[in-house]
Amino acid sequence: MNGAAGPGILREPGLAAADRAGLLPAAAAAGAQIRSVLAASWGLPPIERPRAMVVVGLNAVVDTAFLTALVGRTSPAPIVAAQNLPPWVGPLDLVVVMAGHPDDEQAAEAAGIARRRGATVIVRGAEHGPVAEAAGASLLVAPVVAVPEALAAPARWALLTMVAARAGLAPVVELARTADLLDATALACHPGAETFLNPGVNLAEYLADGTGLLIGCDRIADAIAGHGGRVLADLGGVVTGVMTAAQAASSPALMRRIGGPKDIFADPFDDDEPAQLVKPLLVSTTAEDTSGRSPEAAADRMALAGMMRSFTGAMHLDGSADALPVVNGMPEFPDGPGEDHHEPGRRDSGGRDLGGRGFGGVGGRDLDRRDLDRREDDRREPGGFPAAQGRPADVFDAAVAACLRLDFAAVYVGIATGQLVPLDFPDGLGRSGGTRWAVRPATVGDRREREQDVNSWN
Repeated sequence: MNGAAGPGILREPGLAAADRAGLLPAAAAAGAQIRSVLAASWGLPPIERPRAMVVVGLNAVVDTAFLTALVGRTSPAPIVAAQNLPPWVGPLDLVVVMAGHPDDEQAAEAAGIARRRGATVIVRGAEHGPVAEAAGASLLVAPVVAVPEALAAPARWALLTMVAARAGLAPVVELARTADLLDATALACHPGAETFLNPGVNLAEYLADGTGLLIGCDRIADAIAGHGGRVLADLGGVVTGVMTAAQAASSPALMRRIGGPKDIFADPFDDDEPAQLVKPLLVSTTAEDTSGRSPEAAADRMALAGMMRSFTGAMHLDGSADALPVVNGMPEFPDGPGEDHHEPGRRDSGGRDLGGRGFGGVGGRDLDRRDLDRREDDRREPGGFPAAQGRPADVFDAAVAACLRLDFAAVYVGIATGQLVPLDFPDGLGRSGGTRWAVRPATVGDRREREQDVNSWN
């Protein structure tokens, strides 16, 4: 990106064109990431229940925090996060190595040592490179969808959940349904959607107006907040605080600073020393209806209610609501007889491409309850798992949907502030050259001009 466009660009018709790096289509590939993990499940070997599941990698702390919060206290074996392979790992353990970049020597070393110790090893890394060589006979899950690793949290979380379920440490979830939900969420965050309905734009505008403070109001929300702080720094270039609700409640100074009475005559532009504006964002995943659920869920809702009373002006990122059918804000056109979706390439009255799934679209209609509750046998894809009953499946959908909205917000903030692209742009751990959305006409034009210059000298 060549310069700061300012927050005003988020409501301009040229918002999509301002995304010169193509990170918005990359974020919209979250559903495709989930489906690629489903396809990779065919190669998963039978996994006996381990003594411990050890997750090693650059993002292991946040990723494992999500998994342990999803499993709760029901896991029969501990799930541990580590930057380096612990010395006690042996043949009875399951090691999942999550590479952070294609040439991750630390991940390659961990995979090699775990193999020599006889542990069951599953490696997520690039198809070629030191990590793939170190994986050897272990199962290598190479991402097919090429996106920067900052936008790959849905794939990492899906893989960890799937491996834990195969090992008997976590309930199974229906990832195919999750992928459809992420497609609908991506369409809602499309730069062509109505701005007042676009959750990504609204969240970006809110956070760009000050210093964000992400407050998790339950255990899974704590992991989402941790991911949000990281992605806002990596893609948005902004510093964001991350706290749990308990930490915020035990800080009287913070509660007074953010939740105290405001001076209605204060002018942040004319005051000699205006106070730094802190924008709290409350993150939750527990549904409002806690009937039949655990006391922990009811306590989470009480914590959220307390935070909302304390921070009356805070924005609320409600994962449980995100897991419901999405109002996408896109122009609607009636489908013809027998048609379920708009044809790719159709445009609205303003000239905006309606596309296919995500940024190449699910069409102009909203997702309805039948799309989410379709029978399991009609929805099963290669490697899919049946949906878990009750909380785990619902909360998994809520978590990844909230995660994706934060990803879009970070990309939009980056567009407004003119941030540089990630170091692993555009492929991440995906196949080299497979990121077709990153090929821009300007790149082709520059190359053609260089070839003409060379020919003129020859």
